[in-house]
Amino acid sequence: MVDICRNLRLKNATFQRAEISTFRLPEHSEHLPLDAALGFLSLCTTTYKDLQELLARWNSWLKPDGLIAIGTLTAANKGYPEMLEEDRGYLDNVEIEFMGFTLYETLLTDKEWQHVISTAGFDLLDKRIVEYMPKDQRCRKEIQTYYLARKRN
Repeated sequence: MVDICRNLRLKNATFQRAEISTFRLPEHSEHLPLDAALGFLSLCTTTYKDLQELLARWNSWLKPDGLIAIGTLTAANKGYPEMLEEDRGYLDNVEIEFMGFTLYETLLTDKEWQHVISTAGFDLLDKRIVEYMPKDQRCRKEIQTYYLARKRN
């Protein structure tokens, strides 16, 4: 994905591939502040605690009115009961099948995703649910949720 973006040769655009849970931008980086931060189907690989810290870090890197875009699998998308809404709103280290592979992920309810986004200092602009059917016959249909939010000033 990063290689595709780099090949677009966009002026003043930088794309970086990194381990999401440990990546840090230097406080005085030439790339700060950022216009946007994106996480597509990778944020669910962190723990709930790390997710909260990550979104707070993204907030500190963004310019005023900067955007975040998140694509993820919610607890409901993966068939977990809505009883999570009454409990804590998330499950860490859940074994799931994704694109033919077994992974361990953190699943949040939609309500909890919106709470985490808001608590990190963002206002939700849009939410969309998309059904994706991979071409690989070994894979099942995925229901993915996408959030777009703006940094609160």
